[in-house]
Amino acid sequence: MRPPERWPLHPAPAETESLSSWLRRIAASYGMYSYELLEHGLGHRNSATPT
Repeated sequence: MRPPERWPLHPAPAETESLSSWLRRIAASYGMYSYELLEHGLGHRNSATPT
């Protein structure tokens, strides 16, 4: 089995940064919303409002 591929840009979260803020920051670096990043990268679908 092959290990999962990592995203090219995956900066470490800041010391006090929340998970949602970190995901928004990574998504923005790809020109996406965080919900799009989760759906594309992890196959996670959420009915919450896009952030």
